[in-house]
Amino acid sequence: MKILDENHYAEEMQNKVLPRLEAHKHTGTFERAKGQPLYYEIYDADNKNAQTLVILHGFAEAIPKFYETAYYFLQLGYRVALLQQREHGYSYRSVNDPFLVNIENYADLIDDLHTFVHEILQGAPTFLFAHSMGGAVAAAYLERYPDDFQKAILSSPMLDIN
Repeated sequence: MKILDENHYAEEMQNKVLPRLEAHKHTGTFERAKGQPLYYEIYDADNKNAQTLVILHGFAEAIPKFYETAYYFLQLGYRVALLQQREHGYSYRSVNDPFLVNIENYADLIDDLHTFVHEILQGAPTFLFAHSMGGAVAAAYLERYPDDFQKAILSSPMLDIN
């Protein structure tokens, strides 16, 4: 696997990472509640039998933050699936201000992930990488559905919510 050169990061993102991702990308939405679409991006590996890695972003983040990470896992032969959590990015937002994140019930985020895993990915995921708020969602998800993923990485999980 080739790591990006930090001295040429912007150039390599533009000329290597984004074109490679675009060549493997398909996007879509699904609704758990009417009028509340949830956006996702999937990057298919060259090997159609590849294991799937789900990436779950953190609070006030969006899918593009994880393009470099997706690129690395794609290089390693994984199919990579990113769910844009509700109240973030292109997914359903209850407020018009893109700088506000209004999450009324974290159980909704767990249910969103479950729908994504079982209806969109049809139970294919084998691994989970979750950061910050995504780590909190992942921890609760794994407690409720311990058999859905073989392994999980929780990166700085937001586990102490006041």
